Order: sequence, then structure tokens, then C-alpha cells
Amino acid sequence: MCSYFFLHLLNKLRLKNETINKTMMRKYYFLFLALAVSFFMVSCSGKYDGAISSYIESTEGQTSKIEVKVNEVKELKKVTVGDSINFLNMKAEKELKARIEQAEKELASYQQDLVRIGTSSKVVTDAYTVQLTKTQQTIDSLKAVKPEPTRLYEGQKTDQVLAVVVECKYTVTNEAKEKTDVVKNFVLSTDGKTCYGVTDNPDMSAEK
Repeated sequence: MCSYFFLHLLNKLRLKNETINKTMMRKYYFLFLALAVSFFMVSCSGKYDGAISSYIESTEGQTSKIEVKVNEVKELKKVTVGDSINFLNMKAEKELKARIEQAEKELASYQQDLVRIGTSSKVVTDAYTVQLTKTQQTIDSLKAVKPEPTRLYEGQKTDQVLAVVVECKYTVTNEAKEKTDVVKNFVLSTDGKTCYGVTDNPDMSAEK
């Protein structure tokens, strides 16, 4: 009986220790996870801070002295060779479409003017007719154009990363010690040492 009681007591102590150990392990796991996330955010932010601050000070601090404090940086997109190829190809198609639309507007304008003028002046009518013919030829030529895919990245892998787009929250302090909180998207080199500029198109889409 005594042996049974002793074994029962040991078993309860073992279960209690296991419960405590599991609780501590769970606690340490979440603590480690929180520290890892914090470290990643700090290291990610610090990687781009210098280049972003230098860029802002050189572009916005030309007329008066400013101080820039980067508060938070979040990566939005890694721009690859494939992204750049798609962007350039779509941009070429978009520009061609815009040229055709502009020529068609000019053609419609000439046609309206010709109707308004009528046959009151043969010289003017002939001049408009010539312009109508030239504009129509331009439209036909543009519609026959097939934009060639860019060859800028021939031989490079499409998944090669060219740049990084980040969202940056920062504070600007002017000479009067007035502070302004700003949020902008920046394009940087992959090593974080060079800031290429600000973008309102973080997806790097040619549609925008």
C-alpha cells in the first residue's frame, strides 16, 4: 500500500513537472519568435535607412536644412528582370496606343474643320485634305507596328532581383524644429546602399 502511494505521488510530480516544462517551453517559444520578428524588422529597416535619409536630404533639403529620422521600413516588392521586361513591353504598347489615339483625335478635328469650312475656299479645302490624308497614313502606319520585346536583359535570368521597393515612414524636422511625419515608397538597390527615387507605383505596373 505504501509502495502504491509512493508511486502514485511520483507519477503526480512527474505530470506536474511535464506541465510546467511545456508551459515554459511555450512561453520561451513565443518570446523567441517575438525577438526574431523584432530583429528582422530592425535589421531590414536599418539596411535602407542611410540611403533613404541621404536621398531625402539631397532632394528635399536643397532650400533649407532638414533632419530626417527613419521610423519604419517595410519591403513591398522585389523587382526582378521579369518584372522589368514586362514593364518595358507594356509601356511600349501603351505609348503606341497613345500615339494612335492622338492621331485619331487630330483626324477627327481636321474632318470637323473641313465640314465647317465647306467649299468656301478651295485653297483651304485642299490644305485640309492633304492633312487628312497624311494623318490617316500615320494612323495606318502606327497600327501596323508590332512592338518588339525588349532585348535589354538578354542572357539574364528572369528571377534575378534588380531592385527593391519599400514603404518608409519617416519624420522630417526643419530649421524651425517643426516635425512632419511622412509615408512614401522608395526604390533601392538590392544591397540597400543606393536609393533610386520615389515611386507612386509600388507594384511597378505599366498600367499606372
